[in-house]
Amino acid sequence: MTRKKLIFGSAAAKHWFPDFRDPKDLDCISPESQMSREVQHYWVPTFEEILNTNKDNTYVDPEILLTIKLSHAGWDIHWSKTMCDILLLKSKGLKADKILYKKLVKDWIGVHGKKWASLKGKDSNSFFEDPVPRKYVHDTIHEAVAVYDRPLYERTLKDGVLCCESKFEELSENDKVLMVKEEVWVTALERYLIPSDLKCSPTMAYQKSLKKLCTTMSSGWFKFFILDNFDKLCKDNGHGYIQKFKLAEQNNKLKLA
Repeated sequence: MTRKKLIFGSAAAKHWFPDFRDPKDLDCISPESQMSREVQHYWVPTFEEILNTNKDNTYVDPEILLTIKLSHAGWDIHWSKTMCDILLLKSKGLKADKILYKKLVKDWIGVHGKKWASLKGKDSNSFFEDPVPRKYVHDTIHEAVAVYDRPLYERTLKDGVLCCESKFEELSENDKVLMVKEEVWVTALERYLIPSDLKCSPTMAYQKSLKKLCTTMSSGWFKFFILDNFDKLCKDNGHGYIQKFKLAEQNNKLKLA
């Protein structure tokens, strides 16, 4: 028999993990329409599947709870709190359900709208680009800060078009993370560091750029990877990317846009 309600959100997280933050209200998966300050009901089509498959009779199972959090993290809605929750849940060794994640993202697009561009139809020059005034050609900055001899994203291109998922999966786990970091570094330089003549905080520039990549500059399987590996991405050792950029600038290796 299908359950009529399950508790999720911070109350469920607190139930499973006592060191989680204290909940301020009770969030329920339920088709009921009544809402109050203390109890709030939420419903999207995939929640029916969760009601049918969840093991616990009262609280959403931990890994489903993580998956719901991840599916909502592509929107800038209480984003910092959501990512802090994800970090804590990931620290418990939980793994997200990628298939369930995809279903939930489709549901949230219906609720919140789509805030990012599709990957389809983008070539190697436009896959990662976000409209912003540029001093230097995007690809030359990528070349300047690359961890290896060439930018890692080039290894994932198929016929010069798109970031190919199968080619991405051929990378080592470390190189997958480094590929994301290379893009965050380039975004940090283009949007914050170069316009400020490298005077703004590198930490702030990195964090804001990572947030943009999580919310508006990625989609599909690539967004899932970024969110699911946020614990590996949220702190950056830099690999000396600012120094690499300065050296490339001094040696006239950056093309003016």
